[in-house]
Amino acid sequence: MYALRRLIIDCFLPPVETIMKLRVFTAFICFIIYIMTSFGFAATWEESAKIAGDIKELKASPQWYHGIMVLLDESAFPFAAVGNQVIGAGFEHGQGRGFAFGHSAYAEPYREFFRDNPELVKNMMRWATKRSDVSQITFLTNETRYYNSLQRLGYKAEMIDLRKLNDKDPAGRILLYESSHFRFEDIDRVEEFVRRGGAFWMGCTSWWQLEHEDPIDGPTNVMMKKFGLVFTLSGMDVPNATFSLPPQCSPYVIRSKAIQTLNNIENETLSDSDFQCLNNSIINSLSFDSDFDLSKQWKDFDKYKVNLFPESAGQRHFSRRERIVKRLLMGYQNLRAKSYFTQPDKAETLTGIDVSFPGKPESGAVRVTKTVDVNPAVPDWASTGLYAPPGETITVTVPEAALKSGKYSIRIGCHKDLLWHKDEWLRYPEISFTAPLNKQTVSVNSAFGGLIYIVVPGGASAQTSSIQFEISGAIEAPLYVLGKTTKEEWAEMKKLGAPWGELATDKIVVSVPREQILSVDDPEKVMRWWDSVLDTDADLACVPKERKRPERITADVQISLGYMHSGYPVMTPMEVVDGLVSCHGDNWGYFHELGHNHQNRDWVFTGSVEVSVNWFTLYCFETLLKTPQDVPGGRMNPQRCKSMYESYARRGKNWDDWKRDPFLGLVLFIELKQRYGWDAFKQTIAQYHSLSSAERPRSDQEKLDQLFVRFSKVVNENTLPILVDRWNVPLSEDAKKTISALPPMRE
Repeated sequence: MYALRRLIIDCFLPPVETIMKLRVFTAFICFIIYIMTSFGFAATWEESAKIAGDIKELKASPQWYHGIMVLLDESAFPFAAVGNQVIGAGFEHGQGRGFAFGHSAYAEPYREFFRDNPELVKNMMRWATKRSDVSQITFLTNETRYYNSLQRLGYKAEMIDLRKLNDKDPAGRILLYESSHFRFEDIDRVEEFVRRGGAFWMGCTSWWQLEHEDPIDGPTNVMMKKFGLVFTLSGMDVPNATFSLPPQCSPYVIRSKAIQTLNNIENETLSDSDFQCLNNSIINSLSFDSDFDLSKQWKDFDKYKVNLFPESAGQRHFSRRERIVKRLLMGYQNLRAKSYFTQPDKAETLTGIDVSFPGKPESGAVRVTKTVDVNPAVPDWASTGLYAPPGETITVTVPEAALKSGKYSIRIGCHKDLLWHKDEWLRYPEISFTAPLNKQTVSVNSAFGGLIYIVVPGGASAQTSSIQFEISGAIEAPLYVLGKTTKEEWAEMKKLGAPWGELATDKIVVSVPREQILSVDDPEKVMRWWDSVLDTDADLACVPKERKRPERITADVQISLGYMHSGYPVMTPMEVVDGLVSCHGDNWGYFHELGHNHQNRDWVFTGSVEVSVNWFTLYCFETLLKTPQDVPGGRMNPQRCKSMYESYARRGKNWDDWKRDPFLGLVLFIELKQRYGWDAFKQTIAQYHSLSSAERPRSDQEKLDQLFVRFSKVVNENTLPILVDRWNVPLSEDAKKTISALPPMRE
């Protein structure tokens, strides 16, 4: 009875010392809660450490360009990261768990990840299935190659028809999936499988994958949103090829935490890195999560919108916090502009958008209605010679032939690079939009404006005669076409008030600002020069000089990757835009990027992407400009080549050094070119165009072996003294045996 009375007194009438102890204890608990919420040590966050156990690093490959992801809520947690860039995550969903990585290699059991991280892979298997005995865990796959590789590695594996995925008990089973195989019909099956207790393990080279499907509403991100994350179009190298475990990230890699702090931003004192991470999480969410509405999630949205964008603000200085907020508002505006592209009535209500790039037409520019001829046999962007003024509605009347196809679309803007992942924006991150031409009349309105294109689908028609689209509301823009536009017509085009124009041939189109258009007095000379560049590339690549579609090069105030980058179009910075309309200067960058567009994956092995591309660069300098680069005064002059090789030799001829340095790698091929000539390269490259599927290389080692075996057979010499003795090329024993059987090298 005394004990009960003492308990009641202590609880309801505690002595002073007890009160003090309670205060100290309460303060300690509050401090712990603060630490957990501030630094991300929530329950799920600790899962990374549990999975890693005593393993301190994850080994990857230096050649993998990793895609970056955004974690939407605390159902997902970072598992592999560089700084605050998450490239691998774990997640929990219903009764199940899983992993997602920003490269397909993490889900391909024949690649380095499974081979080089056996204990980590087992830990991941245990966590994902909640089973301690790996022998009781089965991988499910619909890929025969995955199945065979898993068996060789000693794991249980089972082939599965995804349509029957949920016919089995999901316990103890891991679905191994590589995202290039993703289909919409798989989404509900996979989600149900995980929700019922199955595990999902997937890899997605997202910067590539999302270029080939809708990055927001395509199957990859529609699926991954169910598991609390989305992939982005941005990527990163990991030069040392390792990730520390567990990752040390800002808590704001998780969007829900970033929003929580944003709603208290007036009282926050964040580090620069935390500010940047908070910003990037929300910005990437805006771009890749169509369900996320910043104006509803951010309680002070309207207040900041008014304070940061008053009409009189001009170029006033913004504080760090204001810059972060301004960036968020720019992203929000950009996404509204994108969503309103096909809703002209709403687009006309947008205000406060900076339309300085790509630019407004000169005052007095006449809005026209024009019929444009489009060749259905030439896929992708068909230039129209028209420009959409910012914020004005463009209407397209679609011909019956295009409607029957159902695959034509309109594009406004040639600046297709997405900048959402950039720390700083020199323009809005997404300013080029497309819309399907799926009805007789289609109206669009771009807040930013831009050159207008009809996008022709590949294989749209066997018809060779052009079809006509009527476009109204645009202004005319300069469009020089080699062999069609006369000097007199060009002189008149230069008077047009569009801020951008184009010069085109059947082989290449260059898109440049009005300033460069005005500087061109002889467009025929300029475009014949570019034709000769493309013909030179075709010569080395052993492909026809006549092209299915022209290449494109576009200048931009900011591009998504590198100084320049390849693709369609090749993107280049404004500082070298004059080189697009002149036939002189340092053309290394243009030759290099166009060279990328001519590489063949079958002869590009790991570490050689940035090496073999410069075969085209050197070939153009040597055969077109008559200025070889491997002679005194050239960029790859003998003294530089000698110095690089000697350094390589002193370091023990480590092949990883070769793979890391593209110019060192190029020295090997310069030596082969100097000994055997360009014809040996051409004969080797030509062989790849006629390979059967059985003859094509199936692994990276086979790519390397085939290239040097084929080259050696072409020159009919045992090249091992150069390849192995001098350069330590890691040929397989079979490849060495084949090459050694050839006649010895001639003196």
